[in-house]
Amino acid sequence: MEHVRKGIGTLIEHGQKKELLDPTKEIEAARRFFRDLGIPLDKDGLISRELTAEQIRKLADWRRQTMEGGIEMPTEKIFYNKVFAAISLWRQKKEEGGITYLLGKGTGVEIALRGNVRGREKRQPAFPYRSHSDFELYAVDVGIDVYTPAFMMVFGAQEYFPPTKTKGLSHLPPNLLHQTCETVDLGGIDILIPELELMYLDKRFASEETPREDGYDHELLAKRYVLDVEKVLQYLDTFVLPGMRNRIEETYSPEKAASQIAGIKKYMRMHEREHELLGKTEPADWANALNSLFDTHLHMEMSDISSLYWVTLTDADFMHDRQLADEAGLKTKIQDRILQDRKLRLQTIDEVRESERTFLESIQ
Repeated sequence: MEHVRKGIGTLIEHGQKKELLDPTKEIEAARRFFRDLGIPLDKDGLISRELTAEQIRKLADWRRQTMEGGIEMPTEKIFYNKVFAAISLWRQKKEEGGITYLLGKGTGVEIALRGNVRGREKRQPAFPYRSHSDFELYAVDVGIDVYTPAFMMVFGAQEYFPPTKTKGLSHLPPNLLHQTCETVDLGGIDILIPELELMYLDKRFASEETPREDGYDHELLAKRYVLDVEKVLQYLDTFVLPGMRNRIEETYSPEKAASQIAGIKKYMRMHEREHELLGKTEPADWANALNSLFDTHLHMEMSDISSLYWVTLTDADFMHDRQLADEAGLKTKIQDRILQDRKLRLQTIDEVRESERTFLESIQ
């Protein structure tokens, strides 16, 4: 969808104006809303740290009533109110100093798109809001009690991750997310999110994501802010590609051929009586039966046979006594297939890197 900026706070979609919510006005509106609900505010403008049981109950009721089909923040208006409530009920900074958590993934990207990341060059028109099913809490010290009691009673057990991983990244240095985190000015309140380059990769490789008409979250983040391309690639090389390489090498290990052979033998034992009753005990019958499993992918995994390592069988692979004619030869054939696939998949890792560079450089 093509969007054109027309003045402040207006999005043009196919010739029709759509007013964008102003963050400053929405945060002020959130303050008024909670005051009217009977919820006191602290001097810093956030919801008070000292709430009564009745006030917490009111907030919990409000939270439930504003969910739609399990979606925590179905509208942009509710998004502002709930982000304001979340960072109030569980402050992102400890009173004695130090960070308790960051708002990451989809919610973190939305905060960055709506607000202003301090020290970052911002560009492009704003993008339409999309709903968010929950908060994603990053860099949480899981050695202490996660959440404050008030946060837990209002929002329940939200998804959280320790400092060494995110939804899409793993094996992070313990202090990296805290040391590189960024501050977003969202309508006059400060919110901590992961470094934009890390958040870009996290969203890129988190596997599940709800796209907007304008693109995926990581694409919009890169279009909205100027990112350091070399830093993104450095993080990619360090925290993403090694894991991809390890998974490929583990999945496509030549040692898997032995379990594939065992699976074929198991299938023959399990279906021996069935084949005898049907009068299908010739080598060609066994080859056809096993090949048909691969063609339909039915019951293959139940027989401990993996479609990843399948090679077409012929009657020459079987003897009349239901034994494999050349087990060592078949094993070698399967290993060759595995090694060939592994080589092809490892080559795609370089393609991933170049694809990221091409995309980022095209918009930076």
